[in-house]
Amino acid sequence: MTDNIENQNLGTEKTGRESNAVNPIFYIILAVLFLLLSVIAIMYFKQRKETDRIIAQMAQTTREKENLSVELDNLLHEYDGLKTDNDSLNSQMLIEQDKIKQMLVEVRRVKATNVSLIAKYKKELGTLRQIMRGYIVQIDSLNTLNIKLMDENVAVKNKYTAVQKNYNELSQKTEDLSSKVEIASVIKTDNLEAIATNKKSKPVSKAKKVDKIKVCMTLDENPIAKPGLKDVFVRIISPEDLVLASSADDLFTFNNEKIVFSAKRQVEYLNVDIDLCIYWKNNQELTSGKYLVDVYTDGKLIGSTSLELK
Repeated sequence: MTDNIENQNLGTEKTGRESNAVNPIFYIILAVLFLLLSVIAIMYFKQRKETDRIIAQMAQTTREKENLSVELDNLLHEYDGLKTDNDSLNSQMLIEQDKIKQMLVEVRRVKATNVSLIAKYKKELGTLRQIMRGYIVQIDSLNTLNIKLMDENVAVKNKYTAVQKNYNELSQKTEDLSSKVEIASVIKTDNLEAIATNKKSKPVSKAKKVDKIKVCMTLDENPIAKPGLKDVFVRIISPEDLVLASSADDLFTFNNEKIVFSAKRQVEYLNVDIDLCIYWKNNQELTSGKYLVDVYTDGKLIGSTSLELK
């Protein structure tokens, strides 16, 4: 019986030792689970906080976008109320109104999440307001000036009108005289002719035998023309109304436009008659028909002739 009691005691002691061996592992598992739950909870609340922040920011930028649209509309209406007789100022204000309309379209298209672009539009709105304030100041100044001018003495106005009339008449006479001098200073040509030649420099009339077209002339004496080096340009126009040219880059100015020339020569003009010839080298197949030849210098057409080829 004593042996049984000892065996029971040994069994109980063994069971106690096994229980003591399990308990630490259990607590470790609980600690790990608690740590995992803590991390998950922290991440959840952090994510929730970030989501709330983004939602709040989107709500704010949405309001800012709506406010921008309203303020731009109001700015347009304010421009409608600005009135002036100054055409230049009106043109400038129309340009600014177009800028506002374009910006209004862009603001309505932009997404509420685009914080940087909305901030940029807010800054531009401030600039547009400052520009409008400047126009208001200018219009007030113009209105004040107009009132002052309307209060001027009638006699002073009449005197100004008389002086202005004399000035206009003198300006017109000066302009007429300048035009006459300009016309008179244009160099004229005499003995202008165009001759087609072959490779032996002999005159030919058949288009397929043309090697060169020689344009000869006399630049007439003109005492009031400006002396010095002159570029004399020749334009040869085919029956198809095309200019015979060696290169598309051969250009000169006529009537404020760049036009192509066939050939040119530089001569020294000393206000006396000077004879010269200009040659155009053929580099294409010519057709039969009438060719027009124009001569230019100093930006003026100074002579014309024609050439018939068979």
